[in-house]
Amino acid sequence: MIGYELCACWIIVWKFITPFFTALLFFFCICKYQRLKYPSGENFPIWAEIFGFFLSSCSIIVIPGYAIYYLFSTNLRSSISERFRRGFHPSSDSETGLPPSITFEQHDVDLEYIDCDCAK
Repeated sequence: MIGYELCACWIIVWKFITPFFTALLFFFCICKYQRLKYPSGENFPIWAEIFGFFLSSCSIIVIPGYAIYYLFSTNLRSSISERFRRGFHPSSDSETGLPPSITFEQHDVDLEYIDCDCAK
């Protein structure tokens, strides 16, 4: 995708270390959760906390939502494990029916300044 092969360090970090620490942080936040309080010490109303959780989940819920949609709507003839495996790998252009990927070339061009006196 970026034009060259990554070193093994980056592959290990992104495949194993990052998901491990993300899951660890998620479960630690759930275990140590405390209700929000006003500076006076009074708890926030429960509806406000539910609304806050709803707002914060709106941006991330589409990811597992699409994963569930993909598992139960594509290739229903194959097994669930096969659909799960294929969902984790990008499809090639020939499988999607899209035109081949476009490659961009960078060309350095010297631009000429044109002085336009349009205030007349």
